[in-house]
This record gives sequence, structure tokens and C-alpha cells, in this order.
Amino acid sequence: MTADWKKAVLSAPGKLVKGEAIHMHVSALPHAPAILQEVAARAVAGARIPSSKVQMLTFFVREPYVVSIKSYPRFMEDMFPATGQSWKVNTQTGQYSEQDFSKRANRPILHRKETMLHPSHPRHAEFAAATREAERLGLFYDMPAMGTELKWAERLKKHGVRVVGNRVVAARANPAVEPSHGYSPDTSLDQVPKLHTLGVERGWWKRGSINADIGGGRFDTATRYLHDVAGVRSYVYDKQLPDSARVLSILQDGGADTATIANVLNVIPAPNVRQQVLRLAQNIVKPGGLVTILTWEGKTGSGEGYVSKWKIDKTGKKVMDSWQENRVADTYLPEVRRVFPNAIKLYGMIVATNTSSREFPQQMLLHLQHPTDARARAASKAWLDQYKASKR
Repeated sequence: MTADWKKAVLSAPGKLVKGEAIHMHVSALPHAPAILQEVAARAVAGARIPSSKVQMLTFFVREPYVVSIKSYPRFMEDMFPATGQSWKVNTQTGQYSEQDFSKRANRPILHRKETMLHPSHPRHAEFAAATREAERLGLFYDMPAMGTELKWAERLKKHGVRVVGNRVVAARANPAVEPSHGYSPDTSLDQVPKLHTLGVERGWWKRGSINADIGGGRFDTATRYLHDVAGVRSYVYDKQLPDSARVLSILQDGGADTATIANVLNVIPAPNVRQQVLRLAQNIVKPGGLVTILTWEGKTGSGEGYVSKWKIDKTGKKVMDSWQENRVADTYLPEVRRVFPNAIKLYGMIVATNTSSREFPQQMLLHLQHPTDARARAASKAWLDQYKASKR
């Protein structure tokens, strides 16, 4: 063992294990000493490892010029990613071994993956926050026995916790239940609602956050807008879409930071179903998270609902296809407050936070009333202009 090699391994970014090995994500390699970068390059070339499969590298203090390379196909997507393939390469002798874990029923997994990133990585803070939440929930004990999928799944089940992407969430007292009925499929429009543009231009959503677009309809225009302009990952949950159960499995029990309910309550004639939609938002949004609700006032806002479209069913009978409540936003406040007691009207829509308090948080109100950001407005306008041009 050379002193230079030991010094290089111990000074490299990543997770140091018992002073014997350093684990690092490939994105941290440019920050590592040159000798480690050279060994990694020679190993990948010598073992003919596809670059797309190089996610994790391990260098060993007592094994100079040897590197272990592993693939984690869902490293960025999963909080506890599973190993795909593994290679251990001795760049001095050219010898290497290979293992394939991808088809195993119980693959090795990673914990605390942020420790393997360089602190400057754009998702380091996000992953670190997820780990702190796992610690708060008491998941990290007797960890040497928790290195495989099945053991870890047992631990999560024991604690009433599940994993949603890069976060752990505890089961809620109010379960996630899909609304009993879907309404007005033809009111689904290929557009970006005012709620979304206003929120983006005033900075309502944090970059990297998760939004639940409840009743978002069959078009993905608003989803792409939030992603491209604000860096928000928005999931559309809609009772009438074929993947509603899958999306709900991702979002339930606090899987979303925020929720948008745009032009949904006004197309549902049944009060109990409107309550079900709001209760679903309550389950989906994390404690204290923002819920924004936009409603269309209809033709007159008189409060007299009407059928906006009829259709002929299979028996030849004329039945309702689409409905409009024809109500102003204020009239929905009592319904919303049954679920979100601190709901208020702001900018012609309803906003609330997911809490039992009747007082709307002053800090959140100041945040929502933040002046329009010029750069955000320009980015929003550019995206919308480009989108409109593509539709011509």
C-alpha cells in the first residue's frame, strides 16, 4: 500500500466506511484526486463497462488501484436504490469479477445516498432532508442487518411507513380514498390554468417540490409547464384516467408538498363528491402544505347550476355529460373550510394550508403575496408563447 494511494482515498468526497473504503457517486468523481479518476477510467475501459451503468464507485485503502463499480438504475429516483450490476476491477493486473443482481428477488440497497454525492450536487439537500425524516421516524437502527430489499421492507412495514420516490411518509389517520364518482370529462381543457401561471410568476412552488394536480384531466400541458418553468414535479390525479390508482399510490399519505385543484369543484354537482375530492387533497398534501383551488364562475355566477353538455348513452337515452355549478368562488369557502379550516380567498381563488388551525399562517400569506418576479414572468411567457406557436 502506497502512502499516496491511501491519502487519495481518504481525501476523496463520499461516504467513508470504517476508515477503509470510500463510496462515491460518479458525479462526485471530478472532485476526487486525479489518481482515483485515472483508475476509474482504466477500470471502465478494461472491463468494458457501459458508461450508463457507472453510478457508484468504491475505492479501498488497503487495495491500491482497485475499484468496485456498481450500477443503480434508479439512484436518483428511489430513496433506497437497489443494485443492478457490480464489477470489481484491479487496474494493475487487468483482472475483474462481475455480478448481476438485477434479477434477484432480494437485491442489496443503499441508505443515506446523499453522503455519496458531493455537497455541491443540486439534489444533495433534498436527499439529506429525506434521510433526516427517516431518522425522525426511527428507521435507522441495527443497520448492518438492513442492507437488502426484503429486510428493509419489513422495517418500513413495522413502522407504518412507506417510500414515495425520494421520501418516506407515515400513514395518515384519514386514508386516501378515491372519489366515488367522476364528472364532466369533456370539461378537460388543453391549457395552463391561471392558478398555475400566477403561482409560478410569484414563486409559490419550490424548485424540486412535488405537486398533486387533482382533477387535472387528460392533458399534460400544465404538468410540462410546471416542470419546465418552475422545476416542479407535478402528478395529475384524475378519477377518470386509467392510471389514477397508480398515481394515488405515489401521492397518498403526504406524498405531495402542495396540491392544485383547478376548475374541478365547479363541474361536480354532488356536494358529497366535492368533499371527497377535498378529503383526498388533505391526505395527499404534507402537513402545512399549500392547497390552491380555482373555480370557474360559469355563465353568470348566479348559483343556479346547469348541464353544459348532453350526450346519448348506449340505450339511446339523453343523459348529462358535463355540469357547471355556476357559482362565485366565495360560495365554495364553507365547503372547503370543512376540510381546511383556514381557507381564505386570494386573487379570485381559494388558498389553504393542510392544518387543523383556523388561522391562515401570516408567513405563508406574505409568501403568496410576493410581487411577481420579472424573470419568472418572462420564462412563463416564453414557454406559453412557444406552446401556442406549436399548436398553430
